[in-house]
Amino acid sequence: MTQRYRSTRATVSRLATISVVLGGTACSGATGERSSAPTQTSSPSPSTPAASPRALPGTEAALQPGTYLVDGPFRIPLTVTTRAGWEGYVGEYGYFAEVGPIFFLIFDKVTADPCDSTKGYVTPQPGPTADDLATALAAMPSVEVSGLSDMSIDGYSGKRLNIHPPASFSDCTLTSEGFVLWRNHAGEPWSVGLDEWFEVSILDVAGQRLVIDVIHEAGETSEQQADIRSVLDSIHIEPAA
Repeated sequence: MTQRYRSTRATVSRLATISVVLGGTACSGATGERSSAPTQTSSPSPSTPAASPRALPGTEAALQPGTYLVDGPFRIPLTVTTRAGWEGYVGEYGYFAEVGPIFFLIFDKVTADPCDSTKGYVTPQPGPTADDLATALAAMPSVEVSGLSDMSIDGYSGKRLNIHPPASFSDCTLTSEGFVLWRNHAGEPWSVGLDEWFEVSILDVAGQRLVIDVIHEAGETSEQQADIRSVLDSIHIEPAA
């Protein structure tokens, strides 16, 4: 079962008390050696090459601040620079990766009505493009969709939209999986809680469709939102091998 069912509250709430600089601090070029002439100024040291991204772990773990490579088994390689106190990992089936409240997903099964689990999936399922999926999500009943707009990352274009659940699930027919919006290729459900909303970005990437889902929570502070935004802005999609 996907780790989506683990509460993200602890991860997000820690952002209010964490203040770190992405990627670490710059190092001094001093070597500690003395110059033979006291009045001579030593030449500056060559710049230190940027460290290679570390691999996002295969099991859920606390992440050190820095840049991570989201790759195998995830099917669309990318890098993201995270913050101290966040957790993350790459799911074993290649359709899911987590970095704090930001999730990288590949899916195509959209539920017909998340408020009525008996209705199954949208028929036919959305086509293969970002526009197709965005159109299907924007038409989903029982949710409030806003902010549908164009977006791009590293030249890959797509759509962005926000999805809010209803004020109550009391009139819904749900299973223990909750208010399910979609399932990935491994059949894992993706549900939203009453105190959450999703910021969904959908990109066409070299014949595949990448979904970046940010789970926001009611009561987020401006500082928390800024932390999330800075990590989103750090995402880079790696060229295909």
